Order: sequence, then C-alpha cells, then structure tokens
Amino acid sequence: AKNLAKKLWEFFVYPNPEAAVVERIAKVFVLGDIRATMRAIARSPEFLSDKAVRKMVKSPVDLCIPIARQMGAGKEMAEIRKPTATPFDRIEKKTLDVAGALSWIMQQQGLSLLYPPDVGGWKWNEAWATPDAMAHRFLYRGVLLWGEKGPDTGAKTIHGYLSSRQPKDGAAIAEAFLRLFDVPLDEERKAIVAKLWNDNGGVKALEKLETVVWLTDRTLGLMMASPESQLF
Repeated sequence: AKNLAKKLWEFFVYPNPEAAVVERIAKVFVLGDIRATMRAIARSPEFLSDKAVRKMVKSPVDLCIPIARQMGAGKEMAEIRKPTATPFDRIEKKTLDVAGALSWIMQQQGLSLLYPPDVGGWKWNEAWATPDAMAHRFLYRGVLLWGEKGPDTGAKTIHGYLSSRQPKDGAAIAEAFLRLFDVPLDEERKAIVAKLWNDNGGVKALEKLETVVWLTDRTLGLMMASPESQLF
C-alpha cells in the first residue's frame, strides 16, 4: 500500500513525498477504494502547496488536450457526433482530422498515444523536457484556428470568450487570454502580450475574426514559450 501510495503521489503531485504523506494516503488506499484515495490526495494540504504547484512538467497529453478543450474542440466533436451514433457508425472526417492532428503533435513531443516505448511505460516529469520535445512543445498552437472556410471553432471560441469579458484595452485582453489557458505570467511578461494586442488595434482587433486568428496564433506562441505553460 505504501509503495502504491507513493507512486500515485509522485504521478500527480511531486517526487519523493514525505513519509507522513505516504502513510496518510496508504491508510486510505488499503480500504480498497481508489476514488477515496484520489480524494485524499487532492484534499491533502500539500497538494496545493508551493512545493507542488507548477513544479512538474506536463506530459504531451496534459499540455495539448486542455488547450484543445479550451478552444472548443470537445464541444465541436460532440456536436458533430450525433447522439444516436453507435460504435459501428462512420466517424466524421473533421473528428478524425482533429484526433489525428493531436495524436501527431503529441507523438512529436515524445508520446505515441496508446503505444508506450516498453512495458515500463513512459518516463514522466522532467523526462518530457528534452531539447527535441521542447522545440515541438513551443510550436503547439492548439487546434481549429483556421478551417477550409476561414476562421474555425478555436478562433470563434476564443473570440467569444474575450468579447464576453468586455476588455477595455490590450492589458485586459492579455489578462483574459492567459486566464482562459491558466498561464499566470508575471506583470512584466504579461505586458509583452498586452503590447502585442495594443500594437495591432487593441480592443478593435476583436471586431474582425481574421485578426483574432492572427493574434491568437502569436499570443499562443508567447504563452507556450513561458515555463508556466509547461508546468502544472
């Protein structure tokens, strides 16, 4: 129980947990309820401590999928797939395209989804931060920004969110954008994002969806270059 409690903690929180932490989680684990064990981990005071937050490198899945979700990919795929669909029904091309793109992107970052390198699985945390993997991670720009007919769901989702915040200037847009993707930059680097928007029209940039696509691509580039976007 202690061994598995330690492994669970290291996977979700931080390496080398204190003996008292392992003991506490192991006592819950031996009761045989994995949900209760996960609740015990999440409710531990150490779970949100400075030692835990933004200290582990995201896996390609943890990096790519949440950004895709925030850009509306999940909702889009759910709407494409009819509620009456069965496992035997044909999967729509757009769904395959998005899934294929995300799978390829994650593969470039070192994770071939469902195909671990060996029976031991992938190495985690800092093992994802190789020079080659980081080069591909920095290039990730989410999904569905531009489609065959122009701005796609990703651009429309971000545009709708930013507009709903009723920003007054580029600084407010930067704040909303970074909040959407949970990237808490310091004021100096946040000002760089704000300058990008202010230099390209500020709030007026939200009036044209094509401009939002262009600025979103570049804002994501600035965001992905920050350590905060790579850690959780």
